[in-house]
Amino acid sequence: FEHHKHATLKAGINFLIQSHVSILFLTVAFIWVYYRTDSYDFNSIILFSENYPTIISFGLYLFFFIGFAIKAGFVPFHTWLPYAHPASPSHISGVMSGVIIKIGIFGILRMLLLIHTDFTVLGSVILIFSVISGVYGVMLAIIQHNIKTLLAYHSIENIGIIGIGIGLGTIGIGENNSTLVL
Repeated sequence: FEHHKHATLKAGINFLIQSHVSILFLTVAFIWVYYRTDSYDFNSIILFSENYPTIISFGLYLFFFIGFAIKAGFVPFHTWLPYAHPASPSHISGVMSGVIIKIGIFGILRMLLLIHTDFTVLGSVILIFSVISGVYGVMLAIIQHNIKTLLAYHSIENIGIIGIGIGLGTIGIGENNSTLVL
């Protein structure tokens, strides 16, 4: 639409770079699984986590988490979101908020179900990123005057709130506390 504007070009290049960094982390994680199990399927991820020490499985999950956290817009991996929303047409901003960042959440949850590691520590890491994202998103949303930038920061805040639920549930799994899991 407005491909000749500097802000639009900057947002597009930023989004492209962040997407490629995300894919890099995810690709490295899948290659790591393939190197150890000779397979790329989800069952091989389960096999990987069962046959290697907890710290190795935790490291694998961190690669997946960073890859999907960039897609989801967790702080500090959110840098594409405040630029992409104002520079894109309104219907694309809606798709970004409603679909694209939720794909990152789905990936985080999907890998959480496959990788068996210390869920208490993992939940704490997710909780820390989520609380920071939620607070950061609200603090910057308050001072915005552009409606699309406001939407971007509220998307970061909403991802933080969703992540808080995921983090608390993961801690609940690690502690065998059914109240936190619910």
